[in-house]
Amino acid sequence: MPSQKRHSLDGEFWVAFKSPDIELQEAELVKTVSSQDNETMMECIAFNTVENTWQRNVPLVDVLSRLADPTWYVWVDVTNPTLEDSAVLVDDFHLDALAVEDCMHPRQSPKLESFRNYHFFIVLGVELGLEQTEYQPVELDGFLGERLLITVHDGPIPVLETLKHRADQGQGRLMYGTTALAYEVLDGMIDSYLPALDDMDARIEALEDAIQAYSSEASLSDQYFQLTKAVLLLRRLSMKNQDVFYELSHSDMAFIDRDQARRFKDIYDHVVRVVDFTAHHQQALQGAMQIQYAISAARVNTVVQFLTVLATIMLPLNVITGVYGMNFDHMPFLHNPWGFWLTIWTMILVALGMLGYFRSQRWI
Repeated sequence: MPSQKRHSLDGEFWVAFKSPDIELQEAELVKTVSSQDNETMMECIAFNTVENTWQRNVPLVDVLSRLADPTWYVWVDVTNPTLEDSAVLVDDFHLDALAVEDCMHPRQSPKLESFRNYHFFIVLGVELGLEQTEYQPVELDGFLGERLLITVHDGPIPVLETLKHRADQGQGRLMYGTTALAYEVLDGMIDSYLPALDDMDARIEALEDAIQAYSSEASLSDQYFQLTKAVLLLRRLSMKNQDVFYELSHSDMAFIDRDQARRFKDIYDHVVRVVDFTAHHQQALQGAMQIQYAISAARVNTVVQFLTVLATIMLPLNVITGVYGMNFDHMPFLHNPWGFWLTIWTMILVALGMLGYFRSQRWI
């Protein structure tokens, strides 16, 4: 990279220039892509608040020089970052090395760190896994300054692709500053929980229907454990995001005014609602399985009750047949031609009498 003046989010450059009025009508989009392959990409998108033209394929070095012009906003989106990308972020944008190192290692917990003139944030969204039945976290790391937003992530994130498309069409809030853009990005990450919550609603409802249809207990147990695992993941991720948006809504950075802080507070409220929904889903799952256990217990009780009644009735009948099965020469009715039928009718009367007694006691 040629020798040039470097601009830092944490240096005097950000003190010298103030953010222009956010009431913009048109903006200029400059998009730079430098990629070593189809998987690794750094896109630099710059918005101009004065000129009404846009250009593409501007080198990164020119994008950096545009930071010296207060009429530009810059968005740098890094997909599947490499060591070279981390060096650019540290050396050319003068970002904190430890924060950049966190971007290079996924599976970080959501957090917000404040530096002199920028915020470093990590938020987690969700997406369907490869099996289409379980969810997995989607991590987005970012640096938010007065006129610069940098997002770092592994793999494509739908909300980012949507915002880029809107930028190409000259639509959306992308032209109103990096803080407004950060709001759109972060709000989209939290919105990724909504389809998951809707899916949880449908799957829990299907589980309840299966319980009422007396499906096999093994199948119900598998569904229950899958749903419980998914709900706990959504709850854990959403709860971790709460602190990030609470701190953003109470930021003391000059470029986050009261209106923008209120927007971050709105996202915080969304996160709280997601946490509440996951708690409701967790309770619904517990209630469904309690119903399943009650139904199973009732089935067992019915079977045990039937077997108990049958065994109790058979006991005196076995006694009668046992007595007349003994090998003695002199027994009442032993040689009586009606002895067999008298014995049978006696056993029937005993059985009916016991059934009548059980019913009178409401045992059956």
